[in-house]
Amino acid sequence: MATTFETRIPVLHELQKFVSYYYFHSSDEDTNKLSFSYYPHFKNAVTLYQDSKVNLIPPTHSNVTPEPGSFICAYAQMFTQFAKTKIHGKFQKIGIVFEPLGLNHFLDRPLSEIIHFELNCEFDYFEQKIAPFRQHLFSASIDEKVRLLDDFLFSNLQQLEVDKLKSAITILFDDKNKHSIESVANELGISRKTLLRMFRKHLNYSVQNYASLIQFRKAVEVYQEAAEKPSFTGLALDLNYYDQSDFIRNFKRITKTNPTRFFKQLKKFGDNQTFWTPD
Repeated sequence: MATTFETRIPVLHELQKFVSYYYFHSSDEDTNKLSFSYYPHFKNAVTLYQDSKVNLIPPTHSNVTPEPGSFICAYAQMFTQFAKTKIHGKFQKIGIVFEPLGLNHFLDRPLSEIIHFELNCEFDYFEQKIAPFRQHLFSASIDEKVRLLDDFLFSNLQQLEVDKLKSAITILFDDKNKHSIESVANELGISRKTLLRMFRKHLNYSVQNYASLIQFRKAVEVYQEAAEKPSFTGLALDLNYYDQSDFIRNFKRITKTNPTRFFKQLKKFGDNQTFWTPD
């Protein structure tokens, strides 16, 4: 079996507004050498590794090598620039990609009280709960994996009363207007300080950086999915960048390369808008 990558959405409809998709990534080849870069997203993810050791290279890079018998539950929050992973040898990896604020619906306290780093390879909050069925999870078929993950997440679903924060995120997704912190706070009838505190408490992120992520990911998805590729000027205009120079400057800040080269190298994995750059 060569390296495989497959995505699935949850079967349970109750989960689909919280969980964007699952991905299943693996190789059974000892000689496997895989290296790729991935990019900031307004969605965050929990990644499960079976029989692997993950060495972090701060702030956002990692090396994965075989380590039989090990189990790692890693959390990747929303970065401000690209990250890189190198995987050598056999591996089994399961990703749970959450919608905005989706992960928070499976936690019993704010995210900021659980996570303090962009990458965390000891996400005990999930690791301890998954451990009892993880052998079954990794040995099962894809369909069974989806069922097990659905059952696990549904059993941990929590109420989350953050309507103002949800409304703020909805406003930031609006393509028609450029939003400042003050304009979002005013529209919600809350103070600037309250808005900033909500984002830090539940997302570990600033309002400005979150808005920048939305712009960036929308640009990536629009360009990659378009049959006729839009010009950078048109893309910048449609997504409320100030101009093409602003668009290019922001892409360089996040990806460390220019948009032309970035899009030339970017590849889609699976069916749910996972875009990575293979090395």
